[in-house]
Amino acid sequence: DQNGDQNGDQNGDQNGAPNTPNTPNMICPDASPPADAEDTWSTVKKPLKNTEASQPASNQLPTTAAAPPPPPAARPLPAEDNLAPTPPEISASHNEDDDEFEHPDAALFKLAGDSSSEAAALLTDSKSRGGDTENLLATLVERSDADGIERLLANIRGVPGRAALRKNAKKALKRLKEEAAAAAASLAEGLRRFAAFFRAPLFRPEAVRREIEAVHSEHENARANDAWRDLQTFRGGVDPGHPYAKFGCGNRDTLLPEGDDGTKAAENLRRFFEARYRPTSMSACVVGRAPLAELRKMAAASYGRLPKGPATASPVRPPSETGEDPFHPLFRRWNYARGTRPPALSPARLGRLREVRPVREIRRIELAFHVPPRSDPRMRAARPAVLLAHILGHEGEGSLYLHLNERGYVTDLSAGSGTDAPDFGTFTITLTLTEKGMEERDEVLDVVFQYINLLRRTARLETGEDVLAAYFDEIGALSEINYRFAEKTDPVSLAISAAESIFSHTPTHLLARSSLPVPYDHAATLAFLDLLVPAGAVLTVTDAGLDAGLDAGLSNPVATSTATVSAADAPWHVEPWYGAAYRECPLSPARIQRWENPGPPPPDLTLPARNPFVPQDLSLRPPADTEGAPVPVLLADEPHLRVWHRLSKFRVPRASLGVHLLTPGVYASPRSMTLCRLFEMLLAEEANVRLYDASLAGYVTQVSVRTHGLELYVGGWSDRTPALLDRLCRRIGALADDLADAEEGSDLATKFATHVQTLTRRSRNFSLDEPRELADYHSRLLLERDAWHVDRYLNELEDGGLSANECGRALRTLLRGRLRAEVLVVGNADAAEARDAADAVR
Repeated sequence: DQNGDQNGDQNGDQNGAPNTPNTPNMICPDASPPADAEDTWSTVKKPLKNTEASQPASNQLPTTAAAPPPPPAARPLPAEDNLAPTPPEISASHNEDDDEFEHPDAALFKLAGDSSSEAAALLTDSKSRGGDTENLLATLVERSDADGIERLLANIRGVPGRAALRKNAKKALKRLKEEAAAAAASLAEGLRRFAAFFRAPLFRPEAVRREIEAVHSEHENARANDAWRDLQTFRGGVDPGHPYAKFGCGNRDTLLPEGDDGTKAAENLRRFFEARYRPTSMSACVVGRAPLAELRKMAAASYGRLPKGPATASPVRPPSETGEDPFHPLFRRWNYARGTRPPALSPARLGRLREVRPVREIRRIELAFHVPPRSDPRMRAARPAVLLAHILGHEGEGSLYLHLNERGYVTDLSAGSGTDAPDFGTFTITLTLTEKGMEERDEVLDVVFQYINLLRRTARLETGEDVLAAYFDEIGALSEINYRFAEKTDPVSLAISAAESIFSHTPTHLLARSSLPVPYDHAATLAFLDLLVPAGAVLTVTDAGLDAGLDAGLSNPVATSTATVSAADAPWHVEPWYGAAYRECPLSPARIQRWENPGPPPPDLTLPARNPFVPQDLSLRPPADTEGAPVPVLLADEPHLRVWHRLSKFRVPRASLGVHLLTPGVYASPRSMTLCRLFEMLLAEEANVRLYDASLAGYVTQVSVRTHGLELYVGGWSDRTPALLDRLCRRIGALADDLADAEEGSDLATKFATHVQTLTRRSRNFSLDEPRELADYHSRLLLERDAWHVDRYLNELEDGGLSANECGRALRTLLRGRLRAEVLVVGNADAAEARDAADAVR
């Protein structure tokens, strides 16, 4: 799988990093789409978080893990089981005079990466600043912008006193052209070799056997990974006659016939290749700096020679073409093949409760609602899942997350599209629970359905369409701004995303895809909302507390929970491929009725307010002496504070503000480090609520505990970054005081206790990391001096009697003790804004 950006946006780097120079030209050879072509679209939601343990640095507490290997994508269905949409027509003409490939959407290609518009802007900017052409030449060389250098040479031709500059520009232009020619030759050879696989693959038995062993090894390593186990357990609940129910990874038993040395497997692989790897089911994208006409010739010389092979079977036609009544009047691709195979999730397979025993210490609830696939035309055009994910996954004031978090029930909540197959999909709401939340899961689920009902009732009010349209337009505006100022993607990501998008987007939207706004579709939103009902969902409870009695032959453990949402009376089963233990039962009619008519929500639950952080001022700051400087300029040098500033030469309205608070007290002892990490977690939780709208608008705020002090970072659109840093600094001091004065049993003390549980769980799970990760951690621990082992932190968490008051006093002492600050302001921020940042730190 190519695990790229699943949201489909070409979102820029919000940290104000410089642009990648000279995005190449791109040409996509015309091809018919594969039957399982999927849409890639932007999603405005809180991304799913991995709350498992990770390997901590030897001088820190364990942190949240890097995401585990992603679950396998849905297996492409056989060709005869898929619906092949009509491929977009791509017409082009070749102008022999200027040797450029003229695309019908030339303006869009220029927006995405043609350097000529940038060169013109730089030349204009240079003239307005009094002809700083030396600096302009350096910028063009750094960007590898040959077109810009040619324009510069044309501007200074015959100008007295510019002979040396012309000489340097000609040398630079010659070098860039030589490099481009060498790169083009390498690209052509690379294409020839890559296309050879699709034309005449070898499939040597020994190589096939070696690859099967590698696949088997990966599968064995994944057997203890909860993400893979959960995915296959969900597949087991799908109708066995549907292709999605199959084992999607493969191992030695499924891929290698018994007693085979690789010969039979190679024959099987070749037959599969000859049946599936056809140009009629292929897309290709070539990215390079050569002119588009030349890239087209390269593509034709490599991929144009692929054998057509046997004709593929006709794909299953949707009801809209056969005249058959569709499964749903609006979403006509949903279960389109039900005449030839059973639907993946029939009514009998929905409205069910499944309990799973995890490997790690995890407590999670997931509601997976059966919905149309994202490739459905109405789904693709209306994007209802994007809108509902934004509202249900919101974490600001009045949100479902905040209501449950303040009661100590959840530590995380996310919503959005889950499984996406050609003929069905799921919309998931995932909650990561505390021990208290798992005990009170009846109340948690009641509140979830109360909030869904609140959203549904609001949508059906007379003003409902205007309310939801305002959210939708806001999401579209942010997506459009992100695309307008997107950082240029690397060639590999660009090629992958463009090749995947050929089947689902017209040429005019091939690069923008779903970043550009579309009209709001209230009928589609209402229809999608009506699908979020308990009878149309699979409820999965993953609970580390389900292990009592399981190891003694999978007998039913003694029920210790008072929760009534339970499958305690159902027998235990073992999923055959990964060994996950689970039990399941249908939701009772009374439970379904209760959640379908949940009553009024708690008074603090409301729909989100409008986002006040949508950027308004996207203007660029006037040029200054610090623009393009090789190093930042020192603006202030005081005994306890230094301020550095540089106005970025990359003319985008973003800024980055970094603050390093140096203090020796953080890593003075395992207890001090533990208290600082807990403070960091509390602050991050508060910022997530107070500044959640800012994060949706593209701002990043972060506080990190290091062995040498605290690091603060604020980045994003330049119009609000200084103000956000001021809010962050003020809250750090106020939170330390609030913790020091917190009464036992208060909301703040309860949150502190919840984070102690979370950090304890992560520290315990650390020992379950992969052996190579543990070996790396301990080898670094041996090489570092005065480094605390994770067990020392775990001792403090389990037996240290940590309290919110002690945490507040410790941080107050650190912040008012030996403290020195380094402040760095880079990007679209002038010297006055840099001094404002320094004032916030003071």
